[in-house]
Amino acid sequence: MFCKSCNYPLWNLTARTCPECGTGFRPSEFRFRRGTVLYVCPHCSQRFQGTDPSGHLEPREFTCPSCNNHVAMDEMALVPTPGVSETRTRTDLVPWFERGHKGVWRTIGQAMGHPDKLARAVAVSAPARTASVLWYGVLTQSVFNLVGSAVVIGMMLVGVVMTASRSAVVGALAGFAVLVVATLVASALGLLVWAGSAHLILRITGPMRGAFFYTLCPISFGGGVNAVSAVPCFGFYLAPIGLLWWVVVSTVMLRTTQSVGWFRATIATCAFPMVAAVALVGGIIWFATWVNAFPSRLGTASPTTTASDLGSALNGFAAANGDYPVHSSELIGAGQIFGPNEFYATGFPSSFNAPFAGSTDFSSFLQMTPAVQNQQVARFKSAQPSDVVAHRTGDCVFTYHGLPATAQSSAIWLVVIEDGSSQFTVYAQDGSSDGFDGAAMPGKLAQQNQIRASYGLPPLPDLATVTHTQPATRQP
Repeated sequence: MFCKSCNYPLWNLTARTCPECGTGFRPSEFRFRRGTVLYVCPHCSQRFQGTDPSGHLEPREFTCPSCNNHVAMDEMALVPTPGVSETRTRTDLVPWFERGHKGVWRTIGQAMGHPDKLARAVAVSAPARTASVLWYGVLTQSVFNLVGSAVVIGMMLVGVVMTASRSAVVGALAGFAVLVVATLVASALGLLVWAGSAHLILRITGPMRGAFFYTLCPISFGGGVNAVSAVPCFGFYLAPIGLLWWVVVSTVMLRTTQSVGWFRATIATCAFPMVAAVALVGGIIWFATWVNAFPSRLGTASPTTTASDLGSALNGFAAANGDYPVHSSELIGAGQIFGPNEFYATGFPSSFNAPFAGSTDFSSFLQMTPAVQNQQVARFKSAQPSDVVAHRTGDCVFTYHGLPATAQSSAIWLVVIEDGSSQFTVYAQDGSSDGFDGAAMPGKLAQQNQIRASYGLPPLPDLATVTHTQPATRQP
């Protein structure tokens, strides 16, 4: 029997106030395990065993057979039955503190079904087990998160084991170990910040019992209800329900463990989850905005630089293979350019769903593995008409088709780039480049077609008619 305000032991006391803090009490306010407590007559010290379901005397008032004085249960001193420890007299024990393989499950069960009972047990527990309480929260939340992700993690590990080398398997297992450690650390930090913020709010807003232990217990033990997030495959969808339930249970428990009102308990418990939720939503919005702006942030190259790089890559491909590529995307697999982003005026598309080639957009092509990208390039090649004159990839129109790779000194355009604002940059086979606006394009195109005619090449059409899905072909 311990004081509900300061946890001071109240055994063998006839005074009805706590010697430590002065809080009044009566034995009838406590529940005990049947047969574990003896009631001592205040007149003759005769002892009587509590035998009712609450460990109380039956009846509660009677005449002492030893001294014939009238006695009432609430006037008597109490002592544990010989051979019974103080903790074993209580019915409201925290299962986790009893340990054993059932301690965790019983604590989770009480959090789900009887949080008020669990709170009362915490309230009469000595505040010397803070580390144990934190470990319970870290252990359970880590297990819930990992079990909820077990199917996905398991499929990834099985895939690696079946298809990868031994070093890759070792790397995957090491990655899983890092994930476990990271989950443990994140759980510990989350619990401490949540409980710490709740404790600070209670400290600022008024009186409470005081010890951090009585704030951490509701947060840590209340997290048992988050077991719903451990359901494989569905845990992600059930997690919001588990979190809301967790907040409710922690509020119910905090009210009892810190002896505060509903309003203060609610504010203290809800503050951190609300701030975290706002931060999460804000982070998602910021990330979405950042992703949309990412191409323009990286787009530091000029169209002239892009044209020069692509022109040099085309001439390099021709020198290595004896001819220009059937489709410009072959430059990627040939190692002549770094990636699909180089087919755009400023080194990156204006958005991730910008057209790349054919009906494939930039994002789809970028997410392909190198092997799948090679397969897609092969499809681009096979779809190319045999009489193609020009085709479009990204922001570029490639006009080298039919041009002999040996005519290295010609002024025939290899590639034309439009930067989206009616500004054009061209790169010729002889390494020269030129830039002009849309108004000058008809005259420039006419001059180019005269040069092409001298090489027996068909004229280029209006480049606006050359689309990603419809290349220009030789006209009769």
